Amino acid sequence: LDIDRFKSFNDTYGYARGDRAITLLSRVLCDAVRALGVADAFVGHVGGDDFIVIAPSARAEELACRIVRDFDAGVPVLHDAEDASRGFLEIRTRSGTAECVPLITLTVALIVDAHGRFAHPAALSDTLAELKRFGKTMTGSVVVKERRSPADPHELVTTVPARDEEQAH
Repeated sequence: LDIDRFKSFNDTYGYARGDRAITLLSRVLCDAVRALGVADAFVGHVGGDDFIVIAPSARAEELACRIVRDFDAGVPVLHDAEDASRGFLEIRTRSGTAECVPLITLTVALIVDAHGRFAHPAALSDTLAELKRFGKTMTGSVVVKERRSPADPHELVTTVPARDEEQAH
């Protein structure tokens, strides 16, 4: 899991508010695991705005969607009211030009049933990084799910709706 545009958020609001965003995500992760009763899940902070959750495959997609929904619900209070209402931050680039940057969102890279599919932990990490890069190209918070199999090595990912369409508008 990775907070999208965290650097812009941190540069705009400062480290203390950046810490609040990281704290929000860590609380959301732990609360979602607890609320869904996923007792044998592992929640870890990799560093910065990167986290990992290891959970039983049967609950992984449900858990990922719950995490995104709950994170998105907490995001507006992290931003100044003016930024939240307009839906973006107005930042200055190094060259001094103004740029509109969307509010922070969350990308969740999801691999279901990784057991025995990766010869080395680095291969799993590489696949997760690839999914995360893909997810960050999308608008809003997303869950991207690895769908490759030996039978179809070309089907990389499926985007999982993280919230109801009604809530998305």
